[in-house]
Amino acid sequence: MRHVFLILDQSVNMEDNDLKPSRFMCLKKLSEQFILEFYDQNPISQIGVIAVKNGKGQKISELSSNINKHIANIKAQKACEGQFSLYNGLERAYKTLSSMPSYASREIIIVAGSLTSVDPHPINDMLTQLAESNIRVSVIGLSASVQIFNRVSSATNGTYNVMLDEQHLQELLRLQCAPPAATPTMEPSLVKMGFPPHVTDGPLSLCQCHVEDKTKSELTTHGFTCPRALANTVKFLWNVKYVP
Repeated sequence: MRHVFLILDQSVNMEDNDLKPSRFMCLKKLSEQFILEFYDQNPISQIGVIAVKNGKGQKISELSSNINKHIANIKAQKACEGQFSLYNGLERAYKTLSSMPSYASREIIIVAGSLTSVDPHPINDMLTQLAESNIRVSVIGLSASVQIFNRVSSATNGTYNVMLDEQHLQELLRLQCAPPAATPTMEPSLVKMGFPPHVTDGPLSLCQCHVEDKTKSELTTHGFTCPRALANTVKFLWNVKYVP
């Protein structure tokens, strides 16, 4: 089981057109392919997506297994603005991954076209926190080799590669789909899992995927029922808030 954050550079450097039609448009397309292939090899893992622009890390898709939501959120990203910040992107991912259970791997995959990073604090502090939390950072560069990217990946037992062309970038992303080797710090544990049955003629209930949107509340007799929370939804269940 893996918990992975994909960090995308959305600075002005991603507007360069050495990849067609631009670096960022090409990256969006390949990121969508990566997410589909990732879940093909890691069906019970979770991904989150962070975009870094204007020196800030913005979580555009929460850590979950909702493939359609991830792809839609990536497609919704438009303008590339400001500068890239390695520290802020890592910090954003660290705040979520540091609380993830130790039986699963914690990983960050960065795709960056910038050769510089505008950081509010020395990167050493962040590297220490990442190493102590056993968070693996891998970086794919779109330009030249950058010393700080190599240092971050080496310090966290990740990988660092620089793409040659679009086909090579696609291959580098595909390599990240394969699960990493287990580390001694990963604790084996039994994990409760549920397989929601598809109900076609059940009792009338409120669809949970419409609860937050009061304007689209929907009563239904069909859908998928969570075996633990007994919540019903017309769409397949990805995450259900369960209170024992």
